[in-house]
Amino acid sequence: MSRHGNQWCVGLALGLLCAAQASAQSKGGVASSGMGQGEAVINVRSDVKMAIKGTRATTTDRIEKLGKTVTDSMPDIRACYRELAAKRPTTVGSLRVEITLEQGTKDVSVQVTEQDGSDRELTGCVKKVLGKLPLQRLERPSAAIVTLEFSNTRAAGQGLVNDAAAKEAQTPVSTAADGSLHSQVVTGDGKVRFDVSGDSKLGEDGVRAVLLALKSQFAGFLDCRRRSNKNGLSPAGEVEADLTLQRGGKANVKIGRCTVAHERAPICVERALEKVSYEAAPPGKRAKVLVTFTE
Repeated sequence: MSRHGNQWCVGLALGLLCAAQASAQSKGGVASSGMGQGEAVINVRSDVKMAIKGTRATTTDRIEKLGKTVTDSMPDIRACYRELAAKRPTTVGSLRVEITLEQGTKDVSVQVTEQDGSDRELTGCVKKVLGKLPLQRLERPSAAIVTLEFSNTRAAGQGLVNDAAAKEAQTPVSTAADGSLHSQVVTGDGKVRFDVSGDSKLGEDGVRAVLLALKSQFAGFLDCRRRSNKNGLSPAGEVEADLTLQRGGKANVKIGRCTVAHERAPICVERALEKVSYEAAPPGKRAKVLVTFTE
């Protein structure tokens, strides 16, 4: 493959991207993308990178002209991704675009292939943009592969949030021989454990909702454990409680058996349970909670 033939380095492509950005600004920036100034998405910073590689022994001069034509469409391609990223921040990926202009015909072949989990809506928008390019005027034969990579500032963070939510939604709930439901979670340092149980009326989702609500407010229970570790007393032990779930995320709390030595432990746990918001749990149902402090 000749260095004057099939390859056009990414550096040159990025140079053309800079030229395209300058051109877009001179033409009105957001306005040229079809969005009004008030519609500009400022909470998601999107990025589209382009690279182009010549094929079929296409000369450097023809690759440069083809690349310049594609680069001129970058403001519209960026607008496609910017609007989609605002709706679905986790959308990333890349598109492979094969452009072929055969000798002896006026036809132009533009084949777009999704890669790395790209979005169909994005693909459709990019196809429309590329379909408007004046490729027919370019010299023939010419052929190239254009790669478009899409990313945005919220994708990684949003992905982590979604993964965490999905993991929590899969918190296992077991069924005992008597039909009661049970689940538990331990704080990261292992000092506090929550065991939640209920009947079929509470349901698996209800058990899970109570458990996750307790987990989200575990700092208050860690404080109860700390307060119980005074005057030479061990903080280790269990506090049982019955919850009657109410509307608005509230719960009526009734403390039962307590094996923690400090006399203030059940009072502290009761207050901590009352401060938890059980919004996702079904009102009118009951749940049993066992709070365990370790050494």
